[in-house]
Amino acid sequence: MVNSRPSQPSPERTGVVADSRKLEILVGRILFWGGLLSILIVLTGFGLHLLAGAAGADRDLVGEVTGPDSGRGQASGVFISGAQIIEGLGRRPFDPLAIIALGLVILLTTPVLAVVLAVPAFAVIRDYRYLVISVLILAILAASFLIGA
Repeated sequence: MVNSRPSQPSPERTGVVADSRKLEILVGRILFWGGLLSILIVLTGFGLHLLAGAAGADRDLVGEVTGPDSGRGQASGVFISGAQIIEGLGRRPFDPLAIIALGLVILLTTPVLAVVLAVPAFAVIRDYRYLVISVLILAILAASFLIGA
């Protein structure tokens, strides 16, 4: 045998692999806990909505949400901005649809948070290929947010 000694990874590469693994665990935890939190918030809002319906609240929710509201040009009971969600959460008792909308916003922002945290982490571990990919993804997300897509 010409080279009977098994090749050992360089100490520098071993550190990058360990740091990459830590980053992978961090992103996985962010996605898991963000998803779980959003599901719990949505289910809470749904449960409150069912309780409000059982107490005699408006039972024709489908017509309320899907039917046009002639005054505002949008369906009543639909939250389309953060300010509307905050307003709905500020009401007493809480608006169950606002709670559901908050859960959906958390669900949508969780992967964005993971990318935002991955960018500096890839820079620290000097994994420039994934750093560039993460920056491009973040730029696409920012552009879509700014143009409202």
